[in-house]
Amino acid sequence: MTMKLNNILKSCAESLKDKQLLSKLSTWDAIAQDLKYHPTCLVALYNKERAVKKKKSEQTEIDIDAENEAGDVALSELVNYIFETQKNSHGTTVFRLADLANMYERRNQQLSVGSLLIHRTRLKEMLLAKISDLQAYTKDMEGLLVFEKDVGPEIALA
Repeated sequence: MTMKLNNILKSCAESLKDKQLLSKLSTWDAIAQDLKYHPTCLVALYNKERAVKKKKSEQTEIDIDAENEAGDVALSELVNYIFETQKNSHGTTVFRLADLANMYERRNQQLSVGSLLIHRTRLKEMLLAKISDLQAYTKDMEGLLVFEKDVGPEIALA
């Protein structure tokens, strides 16, 4: 038995939260205790650890999928909000990117368990891809989104 195997046993015991094995390995290393592992028992321990790690990774993938789904729902609701606001307004509608990002982040947090970091530039690019009539402008370091048909009247007013 080598020290490398001792370290592997410790990591397996920690992954599996095997209290019995952890208690044996906590006092001394496996070599000093003269512990013997049959190859079949060692393989069974490794397989058990692999199954636990696989289950954790699958759960992580499920959580990531749920967060992505929540982000998609929040984005579709944001697009719907933009269309409804533009439809119900009688004048020019200008959307601040910061306000839209805050709305998106709040809704995303309501829909998912974890919190997702919102990158405003990516949000802007997603909105521009979803709404072809929307255009992005910058004024005094602030991102603005305006419908193409509203740009002309805004320039005339300026």
